[in-house]
Amino acid sequence: MVLGEVKRFSVEFREPLPNRSIFTFTYRNSAGAHFNATDKLPIKPLGSFTVESGSNKSYQMSIFTSKPGTVELGLASTDINITHLEYLHARINVCRQKSLSILQQIVGWAYFLAWTLSFYPQVILNCQRKSVTGLSFDFIVFNVIGFACYSAFNIGLYFVPRIQAQYFARHPLSVIPVAINDLFFSLHGLAMMLVLIVQCLFFERGSQRVSKTCITISCLMLLFVLTSTLLAAADVVNWLTALYLYSYVKLFVTLVKYFPQLILNCRRRSCVGWSLGNFILDFIGGVLSIVQMFITAYNCVAASRSSCAISELCHIHTTHTIERGIHDRRSVEVSWNVPALREGAVVGYVVDMKGGGKKDFGCPNKMQGPNYCTAVIGDLQPGVNSTGMS
Repeated sequence: MVLGEVKRFSVEFREPLPNRSIFTFTYRNSAGAHFNATDKLPIKPLGSFTVESGSNKSYQMSIFTSKPGTVELGLASTDINITHLEYLHARINVCRQKSLSILQQIVGWAYFLAWTLSFYPQVILNCQRKSVTGLSFDFIVFNVIGFACYSAFNIGLYFVPRIQAQYFARHPLSVIPVAINDLFFSLHGLAMMLVLIVQCLFFERGSQRVSKTCITISCLMLLFVLTSTLLAAADVVNWLTALYLYSYVKLFVTLVKYFPQLILNCRRRSCVGWSLGNFILDFIGGVLSIVQMFITAYNCVAASRSSCAISELCHIHTTHTIERGIHDRRSVEVSWNVPALREGAVVGYVVDMKGGGKKDFGCPNKMQGPNYCTAVIGDLQPGVNSTGMS
């Protein structure tokens, strides 16, 4: 309903009531708590009505909106023989403007599309380069675990009647919080992460490996998931609780998954190999989701993943621009083989012919830099042959 709008509704009884009963309306929020003051209701309070014994007469009345908000409209009766009325409710949403509600839906689908497409630039870049150097393997591992838990949560709530019944028992006034687009996004994200794993197996990856820190954290997360599953299987907790525990793993992954990529970029002093298109689409999705929150807050008076994604992506995007240069973002790679070097040894430099500075590079198999730089193998001394980048 739109603020200022008036709508008619009716209460109908399929069978005659055996006893005379007085019905009153109840008002609860989406969490099931009763409103403690009528002035906080988004609609004007409705009057009670009486149904005589043996009557199944329907009653019609008008709903007048008073302020933006949401209310669960229910019924209460003086007849104790009428049971389960607490499960009978109608959700009424009052918004300021219909156009804002439409805009809210459009923005929601826009950020869903942006986040869905954000997986593809990295996959395409890897295919073009035939290499995954520059892409953090820790990032992929964390994402696989996160999307697997997210998919399990969505599948359980969307398809399993037993889990749905447990949800309604815990939240009698709510609706299942998983829509078809949520299910698609989680399964699609998991599939794209598996594609990246296949690329890591067949494309050039240099000396990159999954870090010991990532392995330790991943093992702890998997142990947590396994423990939750065993507790649910043993009926210590119900399966809905287990799914909530899975969702906590996904939330943790969302908070930490970008840090390995940030660290790798800083160590390599380059963002080559990490798709800028991924940044842009993920950033756009995060911004649009926050825009939708603001629209909802204003229009209906009623932000975790988005704020995390935006802050971290701002950092990555900034380092990407600085490291590759504003005016020339092309880069080339110079490969060489230097046997019997200890890990971390300096084997060359990239010399900036414009600024006169140099950057040390260690044991990675490839040296990267803009096309106006020169790669120098060995010590930077007069007479040493250099390899120009072009």
